[in-house]
Amino acid sequence: MPALSVLPPFPVFADTDGQPLENGYVWIGTANADPQASPITVYWDVALTIPAAQPIRTTGGYPSRAGTPARLYATANYSI
Repeated sequence: MPALSVLPPFPVFADTDGQPLENGYVWIGTANADPQASPITVYWDVALTIPAAQPIRTTGGYPSRAGTPARLYATANYSI
């Protein structure tokens, strides 16, 4: 039986002190570039039908969509 990786259901973003980023801003952009200067379109759903406005707000370290933790999806490599 192959080993399966156990991952958290949502990514967690940390502040500079290592604590979960509360009421923070996350920018996602072109790989190897400044994400604020060259943002890319990211989505709230795996079907890529619901674009997420940037910057992405965080609650308790989680990307937040209408106050609820959510996953983000991109179509290419990215920088944060």
